[in-house]
Amino acid sequence: VVEVNTVSFIGDLHLVVIGTKKGHLVLADADTGSVIEAYQAHDGQVWSVDVGSDGRTIATCSSDKTVKFWELKRKEDKTKLKCVKTLQVQDEALAVKMSRDLRLIAVSTMDMTVKVFFMDSLKIFLTLFGHKLPVTSLDISSDCKTLISGSLDKSIKVWGLQFGELRKSILAHSEAVTCVKFILNSTAFASVGRDKQVKTWMASGAFKPLQRSFEKHFGEILSLAVSPSFVVTGSVDKA
Repeated sequence: VVEVNTVSFIGDLHLVVIGTKKGHLVLADADTGSVIEAYQAHDGQVWSVDVGSDGRTIATCSSDKTVKFWELKRKEDKTKLKCVKTLQVQDEALAVKMSRDLRLIAVSTMDMTVKVFFMDSLKIFLTLFGHKLPVTSLDISSDCKTLISGSLDKSIKVWGLQFGELRKSILAHSEAVTCVKFILNSTAFASVGRDKQVKTWMASGAFKPLQRSFEKHFGEILSLAVSPSFVVTGSVDKA
């Protein structure tokens, strides 16, 4: 039994990819729950896994200060992951997100910055400064123009991805922000934190909450998933 840090679905293939505390990357069948393949992907904890919009490109980041890119290969009845390139960063990598057009990849690191790289060359494009504590979660809008970052400093920051300008800094939660997610094809996003609250926001205009916050959990909220109709949260209260 290995402690799991992160899980992501791979497109509509009924597959999931799992990142573990011991640096493993596990490819599994979502229907049967069986493990297809397990890889020793990193020398440290896998903190974040992101699956690209093509359903074949996967990015992982780790405490070993690397971001790795994997390609899903299907041949006959076999499905495998192959590491195709590695990006070395200067500090422990905490969260990773690819843009929908697969042009850019954003990485948050323990030095409290978010760095944006070109996917093809892995050259640095932007470095986003402003958070006072490390960024735990980030997301990129469907139109690839806006990035949001949530941090242990309780704030959410909204950035323009063309020039890297800080559009808004929001003191969003009374405790650390644990996850932020855009709602597909919109500038609205949801956030959760250790204050047990779920909030929804607009990443443009007045940057104000869309409605009052929800506080239905009895413990810290650590995970968040969104669809156009639903927000799903997971908490240490076992709900």
